[in-house]
Amino acid sequence: MNYDVTDEGDHDLIVADDFTKTKVIVGDSPAPVLFKGVGMAADSDNPLVIDILKASQTAYSHSPDQDILEYPLAIGSSLLLVAGMQARNNARVVVLGSHDMIS
Repeated sequence: MNYDVTDEGDHDLIVADDFTKTKVIVGDSPAPVLFKGVGMAADSDNPLVIDILKASQTAYSHSPDQDILEYPLAIGSSLLLVAGMQARNNARVVVLGSHDMIS
């Protein structure tokens, strides 16, 4: 089960624990987090992007109120919940699709 038991049936509150193995970013053993929001896709060939937190193999990103008529843009572990990027000038940014996760 990858969704939280308090979820009300939409399965849009998921338990995420597939963190990057880079200890400098997430520490020695990060605890699972509850994620409610939108996932994102990034170019896996881009060396400037780091996958900080990935979704589970069965996850997909789509509006729970709409029927799925097309194949989702990102599914499974290619769906990023938290991603970071370091630009060529060493500027850094972290993007996440959940304001609930940080509140």
